Amino acid sequence: MDPAILIDERQDIQKKTFTKWINSHLLKTQCTPVNDLFEDLRDGHRLLALLSVLTQSQLKPERGRMRVHHINNINKVIQVIQEHGVKLVNISSDDIVAGNPKLTLGLIWLIALEFNGQNLVKSQSSNGVEKSLLAWARQFTEPYGLQLHDFSSSWADGRAFLIVLNAHLEDIDLSAALTKHPLARLRTAFDLAHKYFKIEKLLDPEDVHTHKPDNKSIQMYVMCLYHAMESRRSRERSDSAGEAVLFDEKAQEALPPTRSNTNTNITDLDEVPLDSADEVFSDLSSTPVSSSDPVKSTKHSSDTMHSIMDIGMDESKPLDYLRMANDKSRPMSTATNASIEITSYQAALEAVLTLLLEDEQILSRELPESVSFSMKCSFS
Repeated sequence: MDPAILIDERQDIQKKTFTKWINSHLLKTQCTPVNDLFEDLRDGHRLLALLSVLTQSQLKPERGRMRVHHINNINKVIQVIQEHGVKLVNISSDDIVAGNPKLTLGLIWLIALEFNGQNLVKSQSSNGVEKSLLAWARQFTEPYGLQLHDFSSSWADGRAFLIVLNAHLEDIDLSAALTKHPLARLRTAFDLAHKYFKIEKLLDPEDVHTHKPDNKSIQMYVMCLYHAMESRRSRERSDSAGEAVLFDEKAQEALPPTRSNTNTNITDLDEVPLDSADEVFSDLSSTPVSSSDPVKSTKHSSDTMHSIMDIGMDESKPLDYLRMANDKSRPMSTATNASIEITSYQAALEAVLTLLLEDEQILSRELPESVSFSMKCSFS
């Protein structure tokens, strides 16, 4: 084939691909889409709108229709590109305003390389971007035995596109897709990318399934794949991290609250349930004491007193009167609970002492002095 014809065909493919790429970004603006790439970019309006989207800033063009206004707009485009580290060689504002096809395509390619490739792949040259992007794609194709050598013939049959998509999607029947005709594979791949990643169909299957497809057109499309897939993966990682934090917070809320123990002096009294203590002392205070039988009354009082004294004297003896019948220990009480228990315990002791005083008065009245004296000695 005549080299001149091949160059013209490649230029037509790039023009079609680059036009679709620009329009995919202009959809986010109020600017009208590009129909003829070499004519519609001459005034600089659409180029500034494109850079506004890519840089996330407001770049307003001059509204005049004279050539000088167009030159100023293109100069502003070149200034923004250079501020982002892009070196323009042999491209001037006059060339773009004049509609030079080769230099207009070169300008668009440099913009795409900077904002779609270089910021993501982190390279300082077009060759570096190409190598990094190719290495990214190889990690998905090599496990299937498919070697990628370039962004041209290695992608011509559509297998590489399908395998890369299969690594990021669950709805692909890869085995069935790979058995299709190369044109059908390419069409399926571009449909899936548009459906799941909102990537415009920059390439036509007929332009890719050739002996030597255009390198820049395929590379631009793969850069869009990279951008969409890595952005989606980053969002999924962020969502997973957020869910993990939320789950941890809910787990912490579900745990029982930690009870702080400020009372370090723990005694047997802290383990006594209040209801059991009240029942014991209620039984003691409600035990009838008959005044008609001084000896029996005295015996009862003496037995009661000895029982209380035994509890106080024998430290190793458990507080049987104050234990729960099922031997279940209660968790360590707080200082407030301990204070309430001590107050109840003191009230119960006062009731016992009152009972003893009443018994003593009964003994004093109804027993002879000798008996009363001997009984008093037994309490001393």
